[in-house]
Amino acid sequence: MTLSPDQRLVEGLQSVAEAEGASVATGPQWTIDAPYRELGSKIAAYRERGVLGVDMETSAMYALGRFRGVSVCNLLVVSDELWGQWRPAFRSDELEAATKLAQRIVLKYLNSQLG
Repeated sequence: MTLSPDQRLVEGLQSVAEAEGASVATGPQWTIDAPYRELGSKIAAYRERGVLGVDMETSAMYALGRFRGVSVCNLLVVSDELWGQWRPAFRSDELEAATKLAQRIVLKYLNSQLG
């Protein structure tokens, strides 16, 4: 089963993110709930299929949205890079700054929808 984000949310968040100067990429995610199972061969195979990243929550959020009948869109912040040599960034200043930027983006988008 393929689960997808709400396109209106994708477009709205992307617009705000671009206005904030954030680098934005949209596309499919590989969701896996088994840490350290991202084998190099699997990463390469998913990359060939156009998958942009791997996380543990996206499919659960989209399934819950479908079940509850609510719009869902995840805005993900890259921590570790796996497309070349592993570049861990967990707990880095770079990741903290990116996370704060993502928070600003979401809040600005929500504020634009309330006004």
